[in-house]
Amino acid sequence: MTILAGQLIQYFRRQSGLTLEQLSKNICSITYLSQLENNKRLPKEEILLELCARLNLDIKRMYKADSLKLRKDLLSFYHFIQQRNEEEADRMYHLITAAFHSQQQNYHMELYYELFVLNYFLFKKDLPAFQECYTLLDSKLLLMDKEQRYYFETIKGTYALSYSSVKDALTSFHLALSLEGKGKRGDLPYKMAIAYSRLNRLIRSNSCAEDAVALFQEELNYLKVMDCYMILGINFNLLGEYELSASYFQKMIDSPINDLDPSFEGMLYHNYGYLLYNQKKFEEAEIHLKKSLHIRSNSPQACLGSLFLLSKVYMIMNNTEYASISINQGKEIASSENNKEYLLKFNFLSCQFREADQQEIEELLKNHIIPYFERYGDEDDFHYYVKTLADLYYRQHKYKSASDYYKRMIT
Repeated sequence: MTILAGQLIQYFRRQSGLTLEQLSKNICSITYLSQLENNKRLPKEEILLELCARLNLDIKRMYKADSLKLRKDLLSFYHFIQQRNEEEADRMYHLITAAFHSQQQNYHMELYYELFVLNYFLFKKDLPAFQECYTLLDSKLLLMDKEQRYYFETIKGTYALSYSSVKDALTSFHLALSLEGKGKRGDLPYKMAIAYSRLNRLIRSNSCAEDAVALFQEELNYLKVMDCYMILGINFNLLGEYELSASYFQKMIDSPINDLDPSFEGMLYHNYGYLLYNQKKFEEAEIHLKKSLHIRSNSPQACLGSLFLLSKVYMIMNNTEYASISINQGKEIASSENNKEYLLKFNFLSCQFREADQQEIEELLKNHIIPYFERYGDEDDFHYYVKTLADLYYRQHKYKSASDYYKRMIT
């Protein structure tokens, strides 16, 4: 498939900063050019040649056929990223980039390349490169077909899920869902399950996760099935269905799949530890959380959640020495990794541990923690900190302030 000539003319005209009048001058009428750009008429060859020449646009690339081999390589590239296969993704990135540099492809294929490179930069956490590529692609929306727009919105939502707003992520995912063709893929409902879980819409999340499991099983993609089991285990834990939660975590531990990556295994033991924490089995929770920290010792950022929960376990067990060490370690890592979420969490935990005065706690919650989690955090975290401040006001007999914050939990 190729991009229609009118779409390309319109895009490059806007990129060049030319008006319809400026581009059409001495070539065709403004009306003719407008109809051409809106795909309401086919261009005459001599007019198209003159327009392309004025825009420095390569007319041969408009009509060049897609390279079937390159298209297959691009889809493999995308697949390796979805599989978290960094070695193969790196290899394909260099291979495909070299192919595009050695021979010009049509504009349609170039869009696929830029989309999958965008996904690659997100996978590699190269955010400056991601932002630069995103800005370029955002300007090319009118050139994208439905499938390309599907990829763009899915990648955009994935970025929002990790670095921006969960609600923004869902907006992109729902738009992608409306663009999805007949061949449904498990990746989109899987990501929607994560987003709904973070918004504490757990039943909706489970429904998406179960849809994703069925699709991944059809694809024989058992690593992604494990990812869905993780979400279901987490959600049932949050719903208080501890036996169901444990059954999913145990399925993953007993899985015959040998190539689970360390980040996944570390996450598994963290969430099993969280389940045991909720069941008040604190000694067992400590064992699982320490195992998670050991597995992910080379990734300080990934350790923050387990370190935070382990600090709470030590506080409950009255192990003040280890609680202090864990809290301080968590604050240092969160600060060095520029992780505001966990820096705020550890600061609040530190206040609880050292029994800070109520004014300090109020200032931290009201001016820093609640505004942050209202914008960026999980619903559970937001509600927890709102309730904590409301309870504080209630104990101080500040009933109006307490009422205002209790109301925020239900609006």
